[in-house]
Amino acid sequence: MKNPVIINQKKIIMTNFFTYIFLCFIQIINIHEFYVSATKVDYSKENSSIQCVSRVFLDDLEKSFSFDDYIFSVNKNGKQKFDSLLKKYLNKNFSLILNDEKLKLSFIGTEIDNDLAIIYFEFSIKKKIDSIVIKNSILMDKISTQKNIIHFSYDSFKRSYLLSKKNPYVIVNNFKN
Repeated sequence: MKNPVIINQKKIIMTNFFTYIFLCFIQIINIHEFYVSATKVDYSKENSSIQCVSRVFLDDLEKSFSFDDYIFSVNKNGKQKFDSLLKKYLNKNFSLILNDEKLKLSFIGTEIDNDLAIIYFEFSIKKKIDSIVIKNSILMDKISTQKNIIHFSYDSFKRSYLLSKKNPYVIVNNFKN
């Protein structure tokens, strides 16, 4: 018969070992931050528009609106100021080119959900889409490792794309699944 004290000591040692390994792993993850946003880009036949919903970490956007000694904060500066800055920032960093024609971005608004900014905007379209260029360089001016995921849908065509500072846009011109 095995000694229960020795078995218990082995369990404690193993538990401590795995806890230590887990804590080391967590530390490694915390050292290497991951910067990502996700944007849905959906064609709406009923509204003759392309509707977009972007989810971006709020603290990264706040850093993007900060400079020198000025630190921007939605809580401190207000949502109205945030929306005003964001509208200008979006016009500079997000665009759609439809059939070789750049579309005008219409900013709808934002919601703040804990640490996420949920951004709503759209583009009116008047003609059938033969080709589309989606550019999303949000946060890439401040964060070199920023990745922006695009989930694009047009009728039954659905694709996802990963954009980076090196490649901040995607060209789509074949809408077959």
